[in-house]
Order: sequence, then structure tokens, then C-alpha cells
Amino acid sequence: MVAHPARLVRNHDSHGRDCDVGLFFWWKKCLPDFESSLYFAVVTYTTVGYGDLVLAKGWRLVAGVEALTGILMCGWSTGFFFIVASRLYVARLGPKQN
Repeated sequence: MVAHPARLVRNHDSHGRDCDVGLFFWWKKCLPDFESSLYFAVVTYTTVGYGDLVLAKGWRLVAGVEALTGILMCGWSTGFFFIVASRLYVARLGPKQN
């Protein structure tokens, strides 16, 4: 039995973490405004790291952990997509016959 792909994708919410971290940076006044905080969170989470915004020295470890989380979630997302695609493929074509 295969779960509906929309239900699987709905449960996979890594983009919400960007907003959460952006809100955290804004709440703790690490960056001047919410837009800068969200931008920094997205750029760091996706490991792009432009370097145009930098956190104060005491907060840099948080940015590193966020970047590490982004790398790990990228790998997890790839594996998740492969599992969903494989199950859909098997559901459409049936199991392999020998």
C-alpha cells in the first residue's frame, strides 16, 4: 500500500524551519529587522552563505548549527524523494517479476 504523495510532502516541512530560525534571530535582536533575519536564515540554511549579513560573535555558533542542519536536511530530502518516487513507481508498474 502506498501513501498519497501529497500527504507525504505535507509532512515534510523543512521550509518552516527557516521561518522559525528567522523569527528567533529577530526576537533576540541578532539582526536589525525581520526581513534581514529571514534572509539570513534562508541563506544560511541552504548553505549559500553570501556573507553580506553576519551575526555578532556570540551568535555565530548558532549560524553554523543552522548550516549543518541545512546540509543534513538536503540529504534527508533527497532520500525522502527517492522513497516516494520508488513507491509510486512500484505502485504503478507492480512488483518486479522474475
